[in-house]
Amino acid sequence: LGSEQMVAVSGCMLIHGTNPLTGETKELTLKAGQRLSVSLDNGENSGSFEFEVETLKEEDLPEDILRIYAHNPELLAQACLDTGWNPEKMAELIAALPASEESSTMVNGLQVPVSAKDALMNDSANVRITVDTEITNYSTRALTSEEAAFTPIVIDPAIKVTATGSRIEVGESPNTYEIDWGTAEPKNYVVSEDLGTLTVTAKTEKAAPVTITAPSNEKVYDGQPLEAGEATAEGLPDGYTFSAEVTGSQTTVGESETTITSYKIFDASGKDVTSTLPAATLVSGKLTVKPLNISISCGGATASYDGGVYVPSPVLTYQNGDHAGETVTASVVDTAAAPGIERASAGGASLSE
Repeated sequence: LGSEQMVAVSGCMLIHGTNPLTGETKELTLKAGQRLSVSLDNGENSGSFEFEVETLKEEDLPEDILRIYAHNPELLAQACLDTGWNPEKMAELIAALPASEESSTMVNGLQVPVSAKDALMNDSANVRITVDTEITNYSTRALTSEEAAFTPIVIDPAIKVTATGSRIEVGESPNTYEIDWGTAEPKNYVVSEDLGTLTVTAKTEKAAPVTITAPSNEKVYDGQPLEAGEATAEGLPDGYTFSAEVTGSQTTVGESETTITSYKIFDASGKDVTSTLPAATLVSGKLTVKPLNISISCGGATASYDGGVYVPSPVLTYQNGDHAGETVTASVVDTAAAPGIERASAGGASLSE
């Protein structure tokens, strides 16, 4: 019965065909550089129609398509990217086109020959198949061109459809969308939804998990506890943050561990996604308190007997810690001298930690 053809010049088109006589529908996506043939089949299916898609090479392109590319260099460049066509070969084919004095016009944002304007569709189109329903013996004879035809139906370019689905955590959910009808009348359209599914899977075992490390620290003994500080993390995805509870304290000289008791990981929006990620590797830290080293200098003295005892004050010097190099003069305990003692050097110091 013959067929109607169309060629996608860039990007892709959603093609939806309906035969009103049989109610049969078919859909496909026509990509740049592909030619679609729509044909009626009057065989056993009693009026079914077929979609046939073929991929075109540069030399297979019809003249009218080449002339569209000739008038629209940016469209040609995009088509070569979409299809892998050789730009130099395309330029040669366009240069070899017969001369034409036909004027051009702007249709759907493209400069096209006037003769092509009625056949040019937008980036989304329906193919409507119309059949003369008065025919009673449709299943037993071939239709003529006057009785069956293929009509491209242009979708109003004012209609904008935007996908709004989003998923971060592991799992599945249907995609969503929004329609801005613009100047189009929604009542003129019946929307069929094929939303697809958004799926987020957990990282594979080969993926390095996040590593959270408890802090390590040390100090010289000062009588105050050395507490655990903030934990650190490595391997977080970009924009992710974490929080961790750390335990550990050391007051006296010695060592003890700091450990991570719990943690949470947050995505870039601040949502807790700990359960959707592989378990983090937890690394312990160590707190070390070192002894405080001090030196005491007491010195010597010589004095004539005067009934008392002359004792120089001891000097305590810190050798390490926050007060390294500083000195403290210790207190002394005076004692009475026994008769006959000509000189004495005695005393004591009371030191606290």
